[in-house]
Amino acid sequence: MDVDTWRILVVVREAAKLRLLGWHLASERALDVTLADRAGVGLELLRSAAFDLLISDVSAPGMDEYDVWEELGELAVRRGLPVMWLETDDPARSARAGHATATSDFLPKSFTPHDLLGRVRVQLALLRTRHELQEERARLDQELDSHARTRLAMDCLSEELSSRPYPEHIAGISPATARLRELVEAAARSDRPVLIVGETGTGKETTARAIHNRSVRRERPFIKLNCAALAKDAMQEELCGDTQSGADTAELKQLQGRLEFVQGGTLLLAEVGELPLACQDKLARVLRLQDRERKRSGSPGRFDARVVATTSRDLLPLVKAGAFRADLFARLQDCPLTVPPLRDRRDDIPELLSHFASRAARRWGKQVPGISSDLRRQALTYHWPANLIELENCVDRTLMFARHATLEADPCLASPRSLAEVLREHILRVLQKTAWEVEGPMGAARILGITPAALRRRMQKLGLARGAVTTPSYSDSGH
Repeated sequence: MDVDTWRILVVVREAAKLRLLGWHLASERALDVTLADRAGVGLELLRSAAFDLLISDVSAPGMDEYDVWEELGELAVRRGLPVMWLETDDPARSARAGHATATSDFLPKSFTPHDLLGRVRVQLALLRTRHELQEERARLDQELDSHARTRLAMDCLSEELSSRPYPEHIAGISPATARLRELVEAAARSDRPVLIVGETGTGKETTARAIHNRSVRRERPFIKLNCAALAKDAMQEELCGDTQSGADTAELKQLQGRLEFVQGGTLLLAEVGELPLACQDKLARVLRLQDRERKRSGSPGRFDARVVATTSRDLLPLVKAGAFRADLFARLQDCPLTVPPLRDRRDDIPELLSHFASRAARRWGKQVPGISSDLRRQALTYHWPANLIELENCVDRTLMFARHATLEADPCLASPRSLAEVLREHILRVLQKTAWEVEGPMGAARILGITPAALRRRMQKLGLARGAVTTPSYSDSGH
């Protein structure tokens, strides 16, 4: 901090002492001294101008002592202003003054010029150091914010790149899937928020991406946030950053977090029912202001992005229980869309088997296999509690152990399995593919869309550790 001149305000009731202080202080060229012999004048000066140090006696004519202390104390605390009191004959009164104003120093009643200037230099040096520390802290805060924004931008980019290539169409020939494609086309022509409802593993994210890929925003970012994967505090920072909060009529000062990086594109909020109420409030306000700008000017305004939310829960009971904002639910309900479970679109299974087999072959570096009639028949009769996730796992598993160019029946589908068993196998397979790397841009947590801490908790709960066996039934069957 470079300061050419320090401004000092002296408020002293005794004219002789006031002149003496002014004369000594004026001997220092770096000091700009303002004198006042009445408390009222001094306070007005302090209110209207910026000073670096206040020197005063305990009381001054024209005001009650306690009022002087209180007023000076408030200004000192508010402005970070050092205060130097002149000691009096009454130590108790000096102590009360010092307590009232968070005094920086006391000047002895019989002071020398050397003592006065020495104490002033100390206070100004401390003030300079404090200003330098504040500036350094502001610089570090700005640098940390810049690093955080860079990390978030790279996270968003990494997630987007790791999800490509993504299917450009929703596979299947069943009437339910045909109807779903019609709804996707209709939603893509609009720019309103969309709520996609469906069981775990039905392909809600695929549906969200299909809407994005067919919309006018298809060349812009597609940013995903898994609301079930982050702690509440981390969720607010990821989504909103330091977005200003306030009343309905408040304007957003600055968009941060993923709300900033999704500009022009589509924001996917996976499992929106897990979004904390504080984040729901900010999201609802962002959408409300966006809607207001559209009506006013025909453009989305400061927040130029589309929100697509998915959920595997029924949100209406959450709304009734006060766990989900009714106004946010109403806005998301502008364009509701339901993805049917796999058991209700069995006609899609043959095409999905071929689709997943081709994708798995590319991933494993193998030739695209054929699908045996046994596996096709087995897949058509199985109940698929985890829907597409489980079907893809089935194809991965059979390809991994295949000894021929055709995928045979899967022993794991011989008996019904719980959803927990299916999810355990899915997590284990991802861990095996990443060589048990949990963290990092290519780690299992990133692929699964959850935090490393959440993945480790899930691994402990499911009894997953390095060396775990994926499917014991294969070894039992001679594969």
